[in-house]
Amino acid sequence: MIASAIGRGKIEVAQHGYNHSLYRVTYNRINSEFVSRPYSEQFSLIKAGRHALEKAFGVPVTSFIPPWNSYDKATIKCLNKLGFTVLSADARVGPGWPNGALKSVPVTCELTELRQAIDEARDHAHRTRCDVFIVCLFHPYDFLEFDRDRGWLTVDTFEKLWTLKQQIGIFILTDSTKIA
Repeated sequence: MIASAIGRGKIEVAQHGYNHSLYRVTYNRINSEFVSRPYSEQFSLIKAGRHALEKAFGVPVTSFIPPWNSYDKATIKCLNKLGFTVLSADARVGPGWPNGALKSVPVTCELTELRQAIDEARDHAHRTRCDVFIVCLFHPYDFLEFDRDRGWLTVDTFEKLWTLKQQIGIFILTDSTKIA
């Protein structure tokens, strides 16, 4: 089911660290897999993680979301060196947004908060007459097909949630590489 959704462009495969293991708790009490880890280690882990995903799903992986949204300058350097095009994280728990070819996409909400985020975005867009961009974060374990214990929805149910497509002013983008 998930492979089919990927093939139909409903889901983008993005890399979420290497194995979501805790390397360090940063000075501001944020968990991290990468912050303060030497560049060479980060490079090897990110490269190996991307290779595993590309082999498993048969699609290029160009977006990176660090576990706990935490990263450092070495992480950005690795992503640039490896040819990633998108970093989706929280700039408040990293060194700020990178300059250059790596696009920055801030995380907005989790899937369980999507409807509220859309309502807030519509209100903001109406008041300011500005476009609003929402990034919805979710994990494979949210899906019953992946994790029977923690999953809470199926891929089919997920697709049905996207009746948003039919609403005025909402556009769904499943490929972060197409962000302007």
